[in-house]
Amino acid sequence: MDDPSYTSEYRLGTVALHHGDLCEAVSAFQKVPETSPCWTMAQGNLGLALLTMGRSVDAEHQLRFAIEQLGGRGCLYPPARVQFARNLGEAIGQQGRWAEAVGEFSAACRLADALAEAHKDLRVKFVGEKAHALNSCGSALLQLGRFADAVEILVEARELLAEVPPNNLLVVRKY
Repeated sequence: MDDPSYTSEYRLGTVALHHGDLCEAVSAFQKVPETSPCWTMAQGNLGLALLTMGRSVDAEHQLRFAIEQLGGRGCLYPPARVQFARNLGEAIGQQGRWAEAVGEFSAACRLADALAEAHKDLRVKFVGEKAHALNSCGSALLQLGRFADAVEILVEARELLAEVPPNNLLVVRKY
């Protein structure tokens, strides 16, 4: 994040988010100027902070907004688009809407595949993001009692993760 495109507010929000200071993260992400190239990333990470706080309805609305903005304005770090799509599924799942969450996780996987084709230099990042989306999808299928489907998806997630070097994996939090 040494790129000058990332504002001090964005950097502060990211550090706060990683340290679990969620109120500070929300505040910092809200202060990122809309004219900043990292504004769309701030919007998605604001959704993640809300999700981590257990504010799933607010997170769902924020993540839908962020994803819409990413589609029109782009993203400094394209793999984040997949993460935000997965986070949307997590927000929906937190509300007990597991079947809808499965659809969002599936959409995140398709997005990962499409973006990996467009950004071949980031392929390994997209493989990791897809694996996380599959893992979340498998968990949602378990919630629906679709055990055989869940096992198939979770095995695929494990196989994809085996392709990703450890230093390319993100820390995944339980929401």
